[in-house]
Amino acid sequence: MSEQHAAAIDMRERLRPSGEQVRVATAMLAAAADSICCVAVGLALPGKTRGIWDAGQAVEHAEGFWLADRDAWDGAFAYHCATHQAELAALRQLGSRPGQTGYAIIRHDGSWSVWEGFVGDERDRARSGSR
Repeated sequence: MSEQHAAAIDMRERLRPSGEQVRVATAMLAAAADSICCVAVGLALPGKTRGIWDAGQAVEHAEGFWLADRDAWDGAFAYHCATHQAELAALRQLGSRPGQTGYAIIRHDGSWSVWEGFVGDERDRARSGSR
């Protein structure tokens, strides 16, 4: 198995919401209004400083859950606000450690998608003085 293939398998196994995050999110969605499409949760990737996934990369599950309303363009339930709050939770999870943020969106049926974020990148650029 190539190193690249091994890293892809490792990423699929690690870069995901926790079982507890999925359970809580699906319970929240069962009680939510029909327009709520998903729940956003934060994922912290301590030590990840480049775009390539390295096998063994740690993934930490940040505290908090944010409902996202598919019909809201602004306000607390807007999709972009929910995902941004999840990323900020991941940033708090990182604290002063280098790393990147990410988030997962969890849907009614428990399926999910994961995205690497940008908040940690901005923090690192601000520290280094680069743009």
